[in-house]
Amino acid sequence: MLPSTLVRSFRTQEIEQVLRHEFAHLVRFDQYWLLLQRVVEIVFWFIPTVYLNGRLLHESRERICDNYVLREHDGKAYGETLLRLAESMQRAGSQPLATSIGVQGRVSLATRIAGLVQPERPTSTSIPTALRAFGGASAGLLSLSSGMVVSSVFTSAEAQ
Repeated sequence: MLPSTLVRSFRTQEIEQVLRHEFAHLVRFDQYWLLLQRVVEIVFWFIPTVYLNGRLLHESRERICDNYVLREHDGKAYGETLLRLAESMQRAGSQPLATSIGVQGRVSLATRIAGLVQPERPTSTSIPTALRAFGGASAGLLSLSSGMVVSSVFTSAEAQ
């Protein structure tokens, strides 16, 4: 299930770090939250702040899953693993995979790695309250708008 390049060229500790990060996404049900986020972005495509908040949620999810790794591993070692992983994927030409693991460019990767070694880094494994409020508000807006659509469909059907 793992790419053969990863298994052949990475040490056991590095593979464990990558898997711990990905497993954190599964434990936190991030795939479902991402789906909800995408639905909100589609429905409210005309509101620019939805995209900004979506980017913040993505960065928070990645940072939180990194924190799961930092519970067991050194930040410097994990940062080196991320850098080697990005380099390996770039050599293999697998940009979609690189994007999916959150190493979307030199600036964001550099920022992410720099954050791993900061001694004052918050090590929480939950979404900050402000972002949770955004998620709740987005879900509320989504249900409100779907209710308005259903209501308008019934109203127009009754008028005919």
